[in-house]
Amino acid sequence: MIFPKIKGTVTALVMIASSLCNYTILTIAGNMTPSGVMTMNIVLTAVGVLLGLYVNLRYKKFSCARLIMNKMRYKKYRVFAKIMKKRM
Repeated sequence: MIFPKIKGTVTALVMIASSLCNYTILTIAGNMTPSGVMTMNIVLTAVGVLLGLYVNLRYKKFSCARLIMNKMRYKKYRVFAKIMKKRM
């Protein structure tokens, strides 16, 4: 989990941002032509998909780095354990 200590705060901030965006987008769309609304919808959807991909790729890199570090620690521990067995 990314924010384990402030889950409620993060949820509240996301909901506030969602409400503000909803109001803003509907206000802007009310003053546009139907083709303009469709164009805006396509652009906003594309931006959302690109941001989602960016976050997923960045999180996967972080997860992979953490996995590699854990494997390295495990290998060091195994080597250390073998050395200690030989000494005893």
